[in-house]
Amino acid sequence: MQKKIILILSCCLLSFLQMMAQEGTSASDAVYMKNGSVFRGTIMDYIPGEQVQLQMTNGNMLLLDDKNVRKIIQGGADNKKNKVRKPYQFREKGVYHFTSGHINTGRSAYRNYNETGLGFTHTSGYQFNRWLGVGIGMGMDYYYMDSGQRFLQTFAEARGYLMQKRMSPYYALSVGYGSAFQDEDRNIIEAKGGALIYPAMGFRFGGSNGANFTLDFGVKFQSGTFVYRSWDVQTHEMNYNRAVIRIGLLY
Repeated sequence: MQKKIILILSCCLLSFLQMMAQEGTSASDAVYMKNGSVFRGTIMDYIPGEQVQLQMTNGNMLLLDDKNVRKIIQGGADNKKNKVRKPYQFREKGVYHFTSGHINTGRSAYRNYNETGLGFTHTSGYQFNRWLGVGIGMGMDYYYMDSGQRFLQTFAEARGYLMQKRMSPYYALSVGYGSAFQDEDRNIIEAKGGALIYPAMGFRFGGSNGANFTLDFGVKFQSGTFVYRSWDVQTHEMNYNRAVIRIGLLY
């Protein structure tokens, strides 16, 4: 009778040790959910924005919706450093804000070389889906530094993102009006603004639910009129066609 009990206990202990060994070797990955749950096993497949396929320690397969995943940690205790793969969590619907600064460059109207200017904008809007969001914004542009030719711009914007990935191409189009200003210190006695058109293409980096960085390239078209008085009165009707490099913070 004692031999049977010892045999049964030995078998149970052996089974327990095997189970612990399997758990220590196979449960090398961990998936943390937004609701606080944690699933451990081996990731068999991961499609950003869609699903995570996880093989549990008992051999069962588990499919998890990537939209509910907070983070993924890959690598077991044998690895010197765990690898963290942040899932795609970009907010494709809702209110957005976009703050940016840019450099513009183009052929001078006065001299036979390129001029460089600076500008900044802020836009607030609503993203209906990944493909389309609309907003309104304001900005300031200096096309000729220290010339007094500056514009306060108000515009409507449309933007969209082409891929459900942490780095996605995107488009933006702004259409509006730029108001010009007098500047007596620079002999500008009259100023009139004009139409603004600004298409751009670039990339969004991050794919997070919070702040994301952007980099884009575009062409800005702005018209305006400036009247100068020095020895005589001169009217300059300007049509700016400027290449623009813009960096921004999307949140």
